[in-house]
Amino acid sequence: MTGFIGTWRLIRLALRRDRIVIPITIALVIAMVAGSAPSLLTAYPDATAQLAYVSSSAPSIIGRVFQGTVHGANIGTIVMAELYITTAAIMAIASIFLVSRHTRYNEETGAGELIGSGVVSQQAPLSAALIVAIGMNAIMAILIFLSLLPIKELDQVGSAFLAASLGLVGIFFACISAITVQLSDYRRGSNGMAIATLIGFFILRALGDVLGKISPDGLIVTPNWITWLSPFGWGYQVLPYNVNRILPLILLAVGSVVACLTGFYLQSRRDIGSSIFASKQGPARAKPSLLSANGLAFRLQSTGFLGWSVGFILFGTVMAVTANDFRKIFENSDVLQEFLAATSTGGDFLDTIISSMFPIIAAMLAGYVVTSLSKMQDEESSGRLESLLGTALSRTRWFFSHVSLTTAGVIINLVLMGLAGGIGFSLASGQFNHRFSDVLISASVSIPAMLLFMAVILIVYSLFGRFTKTFSWFFYGYCTLISTFAGIFKWPQWTLNFSPFTHTPSFPSTEFSVQPMIIMTALALVLTLLANTLFNRRDLNLK
Repeated sequence: MTGFIGTWRLIRLALRRDRIVIPITIALVIAMVAGSAPSLLTAYPDATAQLAYVSSSAPSIIGRVFQGTVHGANIGTIVMAELYITTAAIMAIASIFLVSRHTRYNEETGAGELIGSGVVSQQAPLSAALIVAIGMNAIMAILIFLSLLPIKELDQVGSAFLAASLGLVGIFFACISAITVQLSDYRRGSNGMAIATLIGFFILRALGDVLGKISPDGLIVTPNWITWLSPFGWGYQVLPYNVNRILPLILLAVGSVVACLTGFYLQSRRDIGSSIFASKQGPARAKPSLLSANGLAFRLQSTGFLGWSVGFILFGTVMAVTANDFRKIFENSDVLQEFLAATSTGGDFLDTIISSMFPIIAAMLAGYVVTSLSKMQDEESSGRLESLLGTALSRTRWFFSHVSLTTAGVIINLVLMGLAGGIGFSLASGQFNHRFSDVLISASVSIPAMLLFMAVILIVYSLFGRFTKTFSWFFYGYCTLISTFAGIFKWPQWTLNFSPFTHTPSFPSTEFSVQPMIIMTALALVLTLLANTLFNRRDLNLK
C-alpha cells in the first residue's frame, strides 16, 4: 500500500474543489433522465404509438447514428433510443474533465509538484482522481435506477442494467483520460485526445449501427460487428428491457481495468510535469499578430471557436435534413401533435420546427460565449493579465479585445449555422428560396439575445471576477433549460423572462418583429459599457 500513500487526503481535496461541479453534474444528468422518461411514456402511451415509433426509426439512418438501433416495439426500446447515447456521452465527458482537472491540470499549474513534495506517492494523484470519478459515476448510476423505479411500465431489472451500463461507460472514459493525461504536457491536449477518442468510438458505433440488418418484421435492427469495437456499442448492446445482456457489462469492466493499468504504467515512466509525448519548443520570437491585444485574444480563442463552429454547423445541418423524419414521428403520436398545436403560433409544420429549433440551438451555442469569456478570468487569475497591463496595454483595450472577438464569433457561428441549416431545409422541403431565407433569418434573430447573454456575464465578471465561471455555467444551464422545456412544463412567465432567448421573435411561424431585437441590442450595449467601467475601477483578482 506504500505506493498509494496520501490517496485519501487527495480524495478529500478533490471533493472539496469539486463540491459544486460534481453535484451540479449529477443533478443535470438525473434531471434529464427523470424528466425525459415519463414524457416519453406520455408521448407513446400505447402499443400502436410505440409500434409506429419503432417501425419509423428502424430504417432511419440518422436515427441509427444518433440514437442507436431499436429492438422491439415497447417503451423500453424508445427510452433507450432517446436517452442512452446522449446520457452516456455527457457522463463520459464529465469523467474525462474530472480526471484531467485533478491530475494534468495540477501539474500544469505547479500544484502537482507542490503536492509531490509532501508525503504523497507518485500514484496517489491519479488514484484519487479515478476514485472520485468512479464514485461520481456510481452515484449517477444508482440515482438513475432510483429515478426510473416509479415508472411501472419499465421493468426494474432492465432499469438496473441501463443504469449499470451508463455508469460503466462513464468509468471507462475516466480510465481513458487516465491514459491521455500521461501523453500531453497540458490539460487542453489531454482533454483533446480523450474527446477525440470518444468521437472515434462514437463513429465506430454509429457505423456499425448504420450497417446493421433489419428483421423481416421491421422492428429489430441487428448491428454490424463494427459496433462491438466501441464502448458505446458495448453499453447499448446490453439492451435493457429486452435482453439484459451481461457480456457487454463485463467488456466495459475489463476495458476499464486495462485502461486504468495502462495509465498507471505510463505514469511510472515519466516525471512530474513531463509527459510521454514531449512538447516541441516554440519559436524564439512571437508572430507579429500576437503583439496586439486582438491578436493575443484570437490566439486564445481560435481553437474553441473552430470546435464550436464545426459542431453546430453539423448539428444544424443534420437537424434540418431530418426535418421530414420529425414530421413522421409527430404524425405517429397524438400527444406530440397536441403539443405541437399548443406551442405553435401559426404556419405549417416546417415553419414551426424552424421557429422552435433554432432558438434552442442558439441557447446551446451560448456555451461558446461562456468558454470564450472564461478566458478573461483565466488570464486574470493566473497573473498573466497583470504582466500585460504592465505594458502600454490599457484595461479597456484588453477588455474589448475579448468582447469584440466573442461577438464576432457569435455572429459568425449563427450565420454559418443558418446557412448550413438553410441548405438542409431547402433540400428536405424542395423549396430553396423560401426555406433558405427563413432558416437564415431564424438563426440571425438570436444574435441580440446572445449579445445580451454575453453582457450579463460581463457585468458579473466586472463585479466579482472569480465567480464568473460558476455564474456563467449556471446561467447557461438555466437559459438552455428554459428554451428547451418551457413549452412542455408551462412554467410561469416571470421565470421565462430572465432568459434573453425567450424574447427572440418566433420567425417564421410569426411575423418578423424588430422591436425586441433593438431593445435587447441597446440593453446589451449599455451593460457592456457599464461592465468595462466597473472592470476599470476594481482590483485584479489573483490566485
